[in-house]
Amino acid sequence: MAEAFAVLGITANIAQFVTSISKLIKEGNELYKSSKGIQEDHREAGVLIGDVEFWCGKARNLVVRCEKEGPELSLLAVECENLLKALHLELDDLRLSENPRWRWYDTVKKTLRSAGKRNDLANLQTRLLRFDERLRSHVTLMLQQESHAGLHSAILALDGKAESMHINVNTKLDQVRLEVLQLLQNQSTINTPKTIDRDDLASMLSSFTARAESLRKQEAFLASLRFEDMERRRDMVKDAHKKTLDWMFDGAESRFVPWLESGSGLYWVKGKAGSGKSTLMNYICDHKRTLQALKTWAGPCQLVTASFFFWISGTYMQKSRSGLLQSLLYQILLASPDFITRYLSDRRATDTWSVRQLINAVKTVTRSENSHSTKYCFFIDGLDEYGENEKSHKDHGDIVDLLTSISAVCNVKLCISSRPWPIFLYTFENLENKIAVEDLTRDDMEIYVNDMFSTNENFTKLSERDPRFLDLARQIVFKAQGVWLWVYLVTRDLLRDIQGKEDYAILARRLEGYPDELKAYFTVMLDNIEDVHKSVSAKILLILLEVEEHFPAIAFDYLLRNEERPLIRPEEIFALDGMEAKEEFFRDRESKLNSRCRDLVQIDTQTFRDQYWPESAAW
Repeated sequence: MAEAFAVLGITANIAQFVTSISKLIKEGNELYKSSKGIQEDHREAGVLIGDVEFWCGKARNLVVRCEKEGPELSLLAVECENLLKALHLELDDLRLSENPRWRWYDTVKKTLRSAGKRNDLANLQTRLLRFDERLRSHVTLMLQQESHAGLHSAILALDGKAESMHINVNTKLDQVRLEVLQLLQNQSTINTPKTIDRDDLASMLSSFTARAESLRKQEAFLASLRFEDMERRRDMVKDAHKKTLDWMFDGAESRFVPWLESGSGLYWVKGKAGSGKSTLMNYICDHKRTLQALKTWAGPCQLVTASFFFWISGTYMQKSRSGLLQSLLYQILLASPDFITRYLSDRRATDTWSVRQLINAVKTVTRSENSHSTKYCFFIDGLDEYGENEKSHKDHGDIVDLLTSISAVCNVKLCISSRPWPIFLYTFENLENKIAVEDLTRDDMEIYVNDMFSTNENFTKLSERDPRFLDLARQIVFKAQGVWLWVYLVTRDLLRDIQGKEDYAILARRLEGYPDELKAYFTVMLDNIEDVHKSVSAKILLILLEVEEHFPAIAFDYLLRNEERPLIRPEEIFALDGMEAKEEFFRDRESKLNSRCRDLVQIDTQTFRDQYWPESAAW
C-alpha cells in the first residue's frame, strides 16, 4: 500500500516541477524583454538562476527516487531534470561580469542575443508542453483501475478500512480519484475546453496524496487506541423492555431533557445493585430524543457523543481509567479524525499510552481552539465497577476526580451512573441533576411482569379461573423495592410454576418466601441446587470467581462430564454436521449448566471468541 501511494506522491512532485518550470521560463522570457536598468536585470537574473538551481537539485533527488519505481516515472523525472538544465544554460547568459570594466560588453551582448534567446525559450516552452501531455497521459493511466491495479487496490483498502472503523470521512479517496480522472479525460475529448491547468493538476495530485497519507495515519492512530472487547460490556446489557423508560424523557422528575438541552457539568443516575442503571444508560446513550436534545444544546457546533460501560468482571481495560480514556478518545477521533493531525501529530501510532498521556490527550482535544465549534457529551456507566487494582474499592476517588475534571469546561458534560456508595454520595448528592432509578421504575416493572405473564397460555387460563393471578405483578413489584434483577429472577421462577399449572396459593407462598435482598435471594438459589450437582456447581462458581477474562463455554464440557461419558474435544464439535448440530450441542450444555448453577451463570451466545472457543460464559 505504501509503495502505491509513493508512486502517486512522486507523480505529484513531477506535476509541481512542470508548474515551476513553466513559471521559470515565463520569468526568463520577461527578463530578456526587460527594459529595466542593467543593475536591476543583474539582480533579478541572479534570483531567477538561484531558483532554477534549487529545482535542479530537487530534480536530481527525484531521479534517484524514480529509479526504483519503474521506467515510465524514471523517464519523466529525467526529462524534468533536462528541462531545468537547459533553462539554466539559457539564463546563465544574463549574468553580468563581476568586473565593472566589462559590464558595457555584457549589456551589448544581451541586446544582440535577446531575439535569439526568445526563440530558445520558446523551444523550451514547446518541449514543456509535450512533456505536460505525457504527464497527463501517465496520470490518467495511473488512476484507471485496469491500468494500475496496485494503486486502485490501495485506495479501496484505505476506504474500506475507514468504513469498517466508522471513521467520519467527508469524501472517499476513490471518489477523489474518479473526479481527477474525469477532469483529465474531459480534456482529451474533441471540442471540450481545457478543464484543468498545470497548477490545478499539481495541486489536486498533491492534495490526493496528502489525503491518502493522512487517512493512513488516522487509521493507524485509531487502531492504537482500540482494544479487544471495547464495546462488549455494553453489548451484554439487556435492551429495555418495550414501553418502559420513557419517563426519562417525559417525566418531570428526571429533568433529563432540560439538562441535555441547556445544562452543564454532571448528571448522576444512582441506583441499587440490579436496579437497571446499565439498561437505562444503554437506552438513553443513542436514543433519538437524546440526540435531538443535545443538538439543541450544540446549536451550530459539531456534536460528539461517546460512552463507556465499566465492568468489574471484565479485563483490565474494561474496568480501568486507561480503558475509559482510550475508548472516549477513540470515539471522539472517529467523529473528528482531523483532530489527530491537528492536536496529536507528535504521537506515533506505535507508542504505548500511559494514563497521564491519555488524560492530557482528552483534555487537549476537548479544550483546544475547537472547543468553540465542538460540544461533547459522554455517558459513563458503572463507576462502582471501576477496578484498576486489587485495592480499587479504596480508589474510586481517582475516577471521581477524573470525571469531575473532564466536565469542568463548558463544552463538555457527562451523564454518569453508579450505586449510592459513600464516595459518590459525598461528591454527587448535591448535584441539581440526578435521579434514583428505583424510585421511578415501578410502572415499568408492572408492564414487564404483565407482559411476561400474558404471553404464557397457561397464565391466561389460570387467571380466567382465578382472578387473583392478575394481582401477582403488583405483588412482585411491591416486594422488589426497585430492583429489576430481583423482578427478572422471580418472574422466571414463577413462570416455571405457571408452566406446571400450579394453583395461586402455591405461587403466593413461593413469592412470600423469596428474600427481599438480592444476596439472600442468591443464597436461596444456591440452596435449591440439588445435592447431586453441588460439587460441580461449586467448582464452576469458584473457577468463574478466579478467571480474569471470559471462560470458554466448551470448558464446561469437562466440568459437567461424568466417568461414563468421555471428554469431547473441540475439533469434534466443529466436525458436527452443520450449524444446527453445533447449536444443539451448546443448548444441551446450557440446559445442564442451568440445572447446576440455576440462573447465576449464563452462556453468552453472541460472542465468538475464536475458532476453538465460539462462546463464553459470564455471571
